Amino acid sequence: MKSYLVKYLTKKYGKKYRVSYCDWLGLCFTNYLTPIYQKPAPIWKSAYFEIVVPENICRRKGHFVERNDLKRLESTIDNFFKSSMYDFVRINLNIDRNSSKKIIKKTLASFLDSYGINEDDFSLDTACRIYHRMVKKKLESDKKNKSKKKGATSLVNIDVVE
Repeated sequence: MKSYLVKYLTKKYGKKYRVSYCDWLGLCFTNYLTPIYQKPAPIWKSAYFEIVVPENICRRKGHFVERNDLKRLESTIDNFFKSSMYDFVRINLNIDRNSSKKIIKKTLASFLDSYGINEDDFSLDTACRIYHRMVKKKLESDKKNKSKKKGATSLVNIDVVE
């Protein structure tokens, strides 16, 4: 797992996470559990996050995660991390789309620092690029939704004849 994701999860959940249906990570993780055992190829990475699956969840869902599903889980966590980063900036800047790049960069640095993520783990420039892409995507989505709403608001009179 990417080192910045491990730091993010560790700060959010502690060193050892116990799976629960009460939060997004638990709900997401249980979707990848399977009772079918497949011996996975060894994964040698320096950064990892420990997850404990309670017995009651193991009985219902299983306690194995396939290798491909581990990659999907990491991708899901990465998307959630980026979404949290975007939300953090938007909330701290009072959703002002016209904030200067310097202020946005400072806010992103604050977000990364709050999770103990340094420049070696996740570049501040990369965070800025991701944030600006997300803003652009949100603007495009808002424009699409606005145009759809305009077309759907017309009323039609229907006369009922008995």
